[in-house]
Amino acid sequence: MGARRSQCVFRLAGLLPAILLWCLIAPGVATANVDRDALPAFWKVEGSQADLWLFGTFHLLPPDVQWRRAAIDEALNKSDVIVLEAPIDGEHQAKAAATIRQYANGDPAQSVGRVLKATDLVLVQKTAKQLGLSWAHLSRMQPWLASMAMSRQLYVRQGFVPSNGIETVLTRDPRLKTKHWVYLETVEEQIGFLAHQPREVQVRMLRSTVNSVEKQPNIARHLYNAWSRGNDRAMEQLIENNSNNAVPEVYDKFIVQRNNNWMKRIGVMLQDEQSYFVAVGAGHLVGKKGLVAQLRHKGWTVTAQ
Repeated sequence: MGARRSQCVFRLAGLLPAILLWCLIAPGVATANVDRDALPAFWKVEGSQADLWLFGTFHLLPPDVQWRRAAIDEALNKSDVIVLEAPIDGEHQAKAAATIRQYANGDPAQSVGRVLKATDLVLVQKTAKQLGLSWAHLSRMQPWLASMAMSRQLYVRQGFVPSNGIETVLTRDPRLKTKHWVYLETVEEQIGFLAHQPREVQVRMLRSTVNSVEKQPNIARHLYNAWSRGNDRAMEQLIENNSNNAVPEVYDKFIVQRNNNWMKRIGVMLQDEQSYFVAVGAGHLVGKKGLVAQLRHKGWTVTAQ
């Protein structure tokens, strides 16, 4: 399986689509041993006519994490529009779950049980058992979906669940119901990012996830600590160093290409007279190819809050 560290599990820090994290089996929720007082990074971008705020989210969180400080609430109150990666309400969860079921019970010839080499199969079975996942269920999945299920379960077993994630909290906040909501992607697009990867890439994703479970079982806490302390550099290192080495095609698709697409949308927002609160996965904001660096490169004034 290789010896690279961290690898694909990092994506759950804020790169995997939040809607998909609701649609996978997750037995055995534990209690997370982390500091509940969080000060995640948060930026204001001065637009041509109004301000735009950028907030890096964590899609899965332990209960009772206190991340909504005064500056964030003030920005939410001032914003006319709330922007998320994709909708995660009940209707769209059901839609995503139906699509996921197709991949979980699709073409047997493309399933984990059929496409893996014997040596890989043994390690994946061992990891599934270690995580408390049903091999009978996992073996029918395509490799990308099995990788997601294992990654999610690694977080859940450490007390991180999507019901506490930033997007979920914002979506359910009655104080924000009167806001206009905009989404950067559709559910179908988000599922397609992984489902349409070549089989060889999907298999490498699964291999790196299995390796992560073995080599860095506490990666969830490391990423949470970087996010909760607003340590952009630590988050950048965890993502760039590990993701680029593990499966560069996924790094390009999930970070670089999506960031570039979102920059076009954000550029239009910054010319608008309305103010925007943009909440996307924390991994999309940091690094040379992150949204903050790209906005500054284009001449916008971006200030940490």
